[in-house]
Amino acid sequence: MKLIVAGASGFVGTEVIRQCLSLPMITSVIALARRPVSAPSDLDHHAVVSKLHSVVLDDYGTYPEHVKKELAGADACIWTVAITPTKSRSTEFDEVRRICQEHTLAGLRAMVEVRSEGGNESTSPPFRFMYMSGTAAERDQTKTPSFMPQYSLMRGETESQVLAFAAEHKGAMEACVAKPGVIVGPGEYLKWVGAFFLKYVMSVPNVAVAEVSAAMLHEVINGFLKEPLQNDDLVQIGRQALAVAKDCNGYNYNYNYNCNTSAFSSYGRWILLAAIIAAALVFFLAFSCLSARRRKRQGLQPYRMTGWAHQGQVNNTQSYQPPVQPYGNNNPSYYNNNNAGIPNNAPPTYEPPKEGNYYGNGGANQGYFGGQQSGIELQQPNNSYQPRGAENVYSAPEGPPPAKGDGIIR
Repeated sequence: MKLIVAGASGFVGTEVIRQCLSLPMITSVIALARRPVSAPSDLDHHAVVSKLHSVVLDDYGTYPEHVKKELAGADACIWTVAITPTKSRSTEFDEVRRICQEHTLAGLRAMVEVRSEGGNESTSPPFRFMYMSGTAAERDQTKTPSFMPQYSLMRGETESQVLAFAAEHKGAMEACVAKPGVIVGPGEYLKWVGAFFLKYVMSVPNVAVAEVSAAMLHEVINGFLKEPLQNDDLVQIGRQALAVAKDCNGYNYNYNYNCNTSAFSSYGRWILLAAIIAAALVFFLAFSCLSARRRKRQGLQPYRMTGWAHQGQVNNTQSYQPPVQPYGNNNPSYYNNNNAGIPNNAPPTYEPPKEGNYYGNGGANQGYFGGQQSGIELQQPNNSYQPRGAENVYSAPEGPPPAKGDGIIR
């Protein structure tokens, strides 16, 4: 699809350009503005910058031949050229009407004229024109809006003229009006606070610039679902479209909420995963059978959880034998060493002391104190500290204590 973005250097137009470059359905983007337009700096890694073509137009009311040549073959247009309500307060109303209404109709006529000159209206789908207006625009000219009546009636009149032009060229073009509330961008914290206040105090809705851009792109790509698109419609459609773009993560996708991935990405990878799991199971079964049979021939027990892989019992000549009671004179074996081939020996028998004394042998084992050992009489050792005797009593030194000034440091 070849898409024209009118007002590409503006706040909403820049976001539309950024998303267009990441959409594989859009093959060419004509950035129509009064100054050159370059690719935004915060592009996704899968964005294609070569799709962007900047077309400079000095006056949106006049379309030279070189501009018409760039517009030829376009399939849709998103028109964002306008003067905001805030700026319109400081601008002559005739100038506001000229930019918001006259330039819109002039651009619409030029695009339809270029398309009709191509001669393929009967075979190509209708040209889709998305006009971005505002939630306060009033189409009924008999009413008096509470918010900037003159401006709101003028924007509503422009909506009616766009739809009337599309009705006159039914089959060749389709038109839809987007009516967002306060449009806020990322990082505009003060504006978010103001939008929150307007929503809950004055019932003025708001929408993120990414959501309104994604919603308008969704409509021009897949066709207009309804007309007009109110603020709530833009929020709902925009969030769904952005969620699809995030989930597809760079794969080709469309705004019908489906990722147009390859056959491998869709189901081939799952088939490959199932084949890998099946091969792993077959390998495990084969290894279990071979290992269990080899250990059976060696007379060994199979590995844990592989006993089902062989038939019959294991002929193990070195099977485990429970030990018998090791004590008792009637038991000929003290240790059960049959598996090791070591003969069994009976435990030593108990012999009581010969003299009925624990120490035996005439008291030769009576311990450290008392008795004689090797003919040496053992005696109690002396204490390390002796009590003071009569000759070792402390007495005070003779003479009076020294006085001050005697050179002794106290």
